[in-house]
Amino acid sequence: MLSTSCPLIGESNVKGDGVLDDSGVEFTKNSASAPLLTNSDLACCDPAGIADILVEDKVLIEVKAVEKNHLIYETQVLTYLRLTGIKLGLLINFGAPYVKDGISRIINGVL
Repeated sequence: MLSTSCPLIGESNVKGDGVLDDSGVEFTKNSASAPLLTNSDLACCDPAGIADILVEDKVLIEVKAVEKNHLIYETQVLTYLRLTGIKLGLLINFGAPYVKDGISRIINGVL
C-alpha cells in the first residue's frame, strides 16, 4: 500500500513508488479508505495497515491534530508497536502551539 503523497513531505518530493527523491527512504502511508480491522486481523497484521506512516519498516508514525496530547494516544502507538514488533514510534500532534512540543518518542522494549 505505497502512496505517492504524504502530508508531511508533500507531493513534489515523492516518487511514484513511495521513495523520497533525495534520500531514498521508503515509506508507506495508511489510506483513509482502508477497511476497519477486527481483533483477528490484528493478530497477524501488516504494519502499513494500522500506522499513519511507516518508514523503512523501522519507525511507526502516528499523526494527530488535537489540542491536548492524551495518554491514550501514546498507549495506541505502543499497542501498534507491540502488534507489529517495531521498536520505535513517533506520535506527532499538529494541534500543539509548536510542532516540536507535539512530538513524543515511544519505544517498544529496548532499542
